[in-house]
Amino acid sequence: MIALLLQVAWAQSCDSIYTNRELEVAVGEVDRLFEKADVDRALSVLRRTENLLPCMKELVDHDLLARFGRNYALISFLQQDSEQANRWGHFFESLHD
Repeated sequence: MIALLLQVAWAQSCDSIYTNRELEVAVGEVDRLFEKADVDRALSVLRRTENLLPCMKELVDHDLLARFGRNYALISFLQQDSEQANRWGHFFESLHD
């Protein structure tokens, strides 16, 4: 019963189901925006990407998740949000080989 309720709640929260390929495209877009120093658009893409993570149809690729964390750490640093920069930096370090 609980498993069924969780599946229903999960399905209602996701408009679409995403793959690692779509996550890779989004993380690559953030990398390109950083190269152009377009921090505002990079943050917008990161936030949009963060919302799709619970809607993945497969396990999230370890390296993509690390890149995602690194990007969030960098953007938090640029926004001078030390708490978030530390949090995301530690997240990246825990995943980075």
